[in-house]
Amino acid sequence: MTREQALPIARKAATAHGYDLERYSLDTFGNELSEDGGEWMFGFLCKPVPPPGCMFLVVVDRRTGIAEVFPGE
Repeated sequence: MTREQALPIARKAATAHGYDLERYSLDTFGNELSEDGGEWMFGFLCKPVPPPGCMFLVVVDRRTGIAEVFPGE
């Protein structure tokens, strides 16, 4: 699965978990692929400047397209 296919899945999963994506920007720091290359990892940060913990992560399996949402702390 390409990044272009995985990102809409990540956004849909985030919305389904109650996140208003208008309040977040996609984190562009670092590699979005997991170390083994099996998952896309998309970080979302609060806008305009995120305070500590104001973020969440969506991980999309590259084979199955299944997404998991991990809230910030």
